[in-house]
Amino acid sequence: MVRVSREGRLPLSFAQQRLWFLHQLEPESIAYNIPAVLLITGKLDSDVLQRSLAEIVRRHEVLRTSLPVVHSDPIQRIAAPHPVPLPLIDLVGREQREEQAREIASAEAVRPFDLLRGTLFRASLIRLESEKHLLLFTLHHCVIDGWSVKILIREFTAIYDAFTQGNPSPLPDLTLQYADFASWQRQWLAGAILEKYVSYWRRKLADVPMLQLRIGKEGSEMQTEQGRTDTYDLPTDAVKALQELSRARCGTLFMTLLAVFEILLQRYSGQVDFAVGTPIAGRDRMEIEQMIGFFVNMLPLRADLDGNPEFEELLGRVRTTVLEAYTHQALPFERLVEELNPPRIDGRPQIFQVIFTIEDDDYVHLPGGFEVLEASTTEGVIRFGLVLRIAPSASGWCASWRYNTSLFDAKEIERMQSDFATLLEQIAAHPTARINELELSEKWRPSNIAGREQAAAHAARIHFSAPKRAQAAHDNN
Repeated sequence: MVRVSREGRLPLSFAQQRLWFLHQLEPESIAYNIPAVLLITGKLDSDVLQRSLAEIVRRHEVLRTSLPVVHSDPIQRIAAPHPVPLPLIDLVGREQREEQAREIASAEAVRPFDLLRGTLFRASLIRLESEKHLLLFTLHHCVIDGWSVKILIREFTAIYDAFTQGNPSPLPDLTLQYADFASWQRQWLAGAILEKYVSYWRRKLADVPMLQLRIGKEGSEMQTEQGRTDTYDLPTDAVKALQELSRARCGTLFMTLLAVFEILLQRYSGQVDFAVGTPIAGRDRMEIEQMIGFFVNMLPLRADLDGNPEFEELLGRVRTTVLEAYTHQALPFERLVEELNPPRIDGRPQIFQVIFTIEDDDYVHLPGGFEVLEASTTEGVIRFGLVLRIAPSASGWCASWRYNTSLFDAKEIERMQSDFATLLEQIAAHPTARINELELSEKWRPSNIAGREQAAAHAARIHFSAPKRAQAAHDNN
């Protein structure tokens, strides 16, 4: 990977190109806005804040990049370093200013970007008290991902801390930038290398059926992108036991909990063969570890629950699948869809619409006076049918179920969570049990719910499909 000339036409990465295409279909969509919020306590030096923003934008070209069209093709256009506009909203002395601040942050998070003409990074400042401020960042997914948000916050706070002490930036300039990665990716992923990855995924995903769940609203399909998230605590002792099991079987907690989730989906669908998607950082090269940009990739993980295996045997199958997927992660999901051309419903490629991920909370070692807050995100927007996110919590571990409200209601998700927790406890106690011997939650057995489960058992299966209004607008992310 080498630095390329900025004089020529700089191509988009494969991931950027997909989102650029989706933007043409829905230019007002805010589905790919990524916000972040920093709480700043103590005396704020507004001049230093402005200088710090200008420095972080100078340092990362992608933060001053737009994606215009030149001769019918989108390109990356990098603007010269410039001051970052920082509008100030002063709420000092107002009643209910915390609520007003949340409303302002929410409104900022859902303000659309113009990919063709505007830069895809903006900031604003809310003053709550004389020594209490909220710094709002909003970026388009074309220039950032979750890993990059952490880089942005870590570097910005380090620069601000240095500038307030009269010191220069402590960060060395980057040798390579996201535009260099995009150019390298286009050249490298071709010919025999491309065929190697495509051949693997073509074999792995041959004839994979779409997951069809037996729950949900009758006649369900993704009419809208309206989403909701419900979060529950997981049984701490069971998760600890499964962590030990993971280590004993040379696996990870991700692999073990994915296996449990596959059992849950098998019970709700009757299928032993389907695919679940999972995000991966996509930073498998040292040169890009500290870049801000859009690197995250989606991996399809094909489940194999055939033959009623013991859980430990299933865990071995999952481990093999996950490790193989990691080995072949370099093929962007966008290119995978293009090469495999899977069947589509309402424009959406039918590989997976259920996502599983484990995340950690590693915003640490920020200078004093800075705290990362949970952003007022585009909470009402979901790009998949169902997403299960496992994360550490104050009490141990929690499960966040994010779901499309045109497919599921809160009661159905509560049922899935109860069954998931029950499976965790049973498997922790009996890891050699065969998967069909595992029972679901007593709370949700038919005898305990008058007629509800009998009706659900005969409900039409959910066919995950794109919202009617969007059709092809959200093929992957």
